[in-house]
Amino acid sequence: MGSLSSSAGDLEDLAGIINGILGGLENGGGMALGLGCAAPDLVKGVVGVSGAYYTPTVSNCSAGVVPTMSIHGTGDDIVNYNGGSRHGATYLSINQVHRQFAARNKCDLSKVPSASTKGNTTT
Repeated sequence: MGSLSSSAGDLEDLAGIINGILGGLENGGGMALGLGCAAPDLVKGVVGVSGAYYTPTVSNCSAGVVPTMSIHGTGDDIVNYNGGSRHGATYLSINQVHRQFAARNKCDLSKVPSASTKGNTTT
């Protein structure tokens, strides 16, 4: 993640886009949450859509609260909702990611309603 942080500094100098909300799809979603994990001072929030959250990328986060949103379909056949392995590396389930980032952001999960499924939609 060190090189990503360095690249983020370069982007900030060139385009002024860091210190905003960073989002991405699949591996880009993992990268967005990974940057929020490694360098929370560079972003105001992160969004991952159908993200692959590889264990080393979203582990051992730096201190700091980063508003986080993740969107993922339970029927995704590329990046499995329940976690798995791609590109020779293990990625976390969406529930693991939610719990990890909620704890980091000091969210009280006791007030979160249980998941409910209606047709092909789980909330």
